[in-house]
Amino acid sequence: MLKHFLLISLLAFTVTATIPSYAQRASDLAEKWEQRTNEIINEASESQRIEFEILTTQNGVIHSIEHLLSGMKKSVKSCGDANPQMKDDIRTAYTNFKGPLEAPLDNAKRRFSSLLSRQSLLTTSKMRAYFDLTNEVAIMQDQQVDWVAVTRKEDCQDFLDDLHDTGKRDELVGFLNRDFAKEINAQLKKQQAR
Repeated sequence: MLKHFLLISLLAFTVTATIPSYAQRASDLAEKWEQRTNEIINEASESQRIEFEILTTQNGVIHSIEHLLSGMKKSVKSCGDANPQMKDDIRTAYTNFKGPLEAPLDNAKRRFSSLLSRQSLLTTSKMRAYFDLTNEVAIMQDQQVDWVAVTRKEDCQDFLDDLHDTGKRDELVGFLNRDFAKEINAQLKKQQAR
């Protein structure tokens, strides 16, 4: 019995000792991402670097807005739990805020996928893997931050007011609808004309 217990303890220690900490894993992943980014940029021609900038910008906008909506959803829950009298108003306001973003977000994802399949840097699958890595690094780094749930009535009221601010929502829709490929190519043409 004692031998069995010692063997299990030794195995548990070995497994625990070989699993890197979350912070270390995040750091290793970020280092891998940085190395991969440098490889792509260093091997790219000038026009490929522009393609890379376009793809990176489009991916960043998509995932930043998805991250924002995810954080807002958590705030909807924390505010509703802490302030039951506001729960329905906040849920409705969140739904009304998020609704007009859904189609532009889907269009932005399709545009990104199309750009990804037409880029000339790497194979589509390798480039998709790079952006999956990019997004994973961002998520892991975000998870290392201690986020504080919104629960105070005043903060929840401010959050509700922000949800009712259609100007902020329209600004996000505008970002999703932007054609970064056209904008970056126009900037490049201006630079070349100088």
